[in-house]
Amino acid sequence: MRDLLSLLNGGFVPGWVALMACLLAGCGNGSNNGYKGPRGKVSGTVTIAGTAAPPGAQILFQGASEGYIATGEIQEGGHYDLVYQGSHQIPAVDYLVQLSPPPSQLHMDTAVSARPVVQAAPVFPVKNQSVTTSHLSFSVKAGENTASFDLEK
Repeated sequence: MRDLLSLLNGGFVPGWVALMACLLAGCGNGSNNGYKGPRGKVSGTVTIAGTAAPPGAQILFQGASEGYIATGEIQEGGHYDLVYQGSHQIPAVDYLVQLSPPPSQLHMDTAVSARPVVQAAPVFPVKNQSVTTSHLSFSVKAGENTASFDLEK
């Protein structure tokens, strides 16, 4: 017991506590979010029954087995570029994909709930608004990637 007290008083604990804090919090600047593997840039086009998805719609890539999330905003012509933590370079892993209509097609029905409700026109496939129901996926490889999706109405 006395040896343990001498270690505690001798400065061993502050160094140990600092080491544990560093390990638990993750050393480094956090910009890689723990990912050290290859990265790729992803862009593409989203169409609905052959017609460009509306500008302002959102596309989201969610890591199939990791917590990585990259997003993009659909521009004129249905084109998008993904961004992950402020960079166009995203981890090269498998992703599940979901799409959301532009804010102009959402309204809040506060009388019923605080959840967004899709307005009637134009039709944006509801099943594609969740990674669990969209059945859309993409495997990002190192370098340039093109991920285009043509959704059914």
